[in-house]
Amino acid sequence: MAELRLYHSLIDPDSLSDWLHEHYALAELRQCRLIRMGLNDTYEVQSATQKYIVRIYRLAWRSQALIQAEASALQWLQSKQVPIAALVLAKDGAALKSFSAPEGLRTIAVFDYVEGQALELDGEQAFAYGRALANLHGASDDFRFSTPRFCLDEAHLITEPLQHIERAFGHHRAEIRHLQAIAKAATLIFQALPQTTP
Repeated sequence: MAELRLYHSLIDPDSLSDWLHEHYALAELRQCRLIRMGLNDTYEVQSATQKYIVRIYRLAWRSQALIQAEASALQWLQSKQVPIAALVLAKDGAALKSFSAPEGLRTIAVFDYVEGQALELDGEQAFAYGRALANLHGASDDFRFSTPRFCLDEAHLITEPLQHIERAFGHHRAEIRHLQAIAKAATLIFQALPQTTP
């Protein structure tokens, strides 16, 4: 008999709230809600005094080593006084925690909530956004990842995402053919770009 495998589980907000209370020294949690399901699942958590953002990494999208490298990079930026959504450490001092989901071991990160609004994309905001990114890159120039990171190449940006979409939505043949045509055009554009740093 063919075995059905779980591709992606969605964690119940109430149980996540209980789990967070057990593993993090957060004030009493009053509300936990899913705000985005995507490559990672994102929850907004409200305590009596503040909000947090919780990211639950999808299994097999990033290795545990790559997730840890991302956490280390964020902690490095925080130490350089770069304004970021800082990681909230667990009770045991860990930046990341893991739990057993039906599909396997998944990783959780808790971040401080940062108030803000969507960019209007006018000249002033574009300039401020560019300056913030330049500061972030400047502060991270001397950071060294302990784990080789993925490369923003054709495979990562075009081929692999299309394969994931085809696997999940292959029954939508017309839409898949349309995406394949877009991917082919994007590949030609990508291959014309410079392939050396910076």
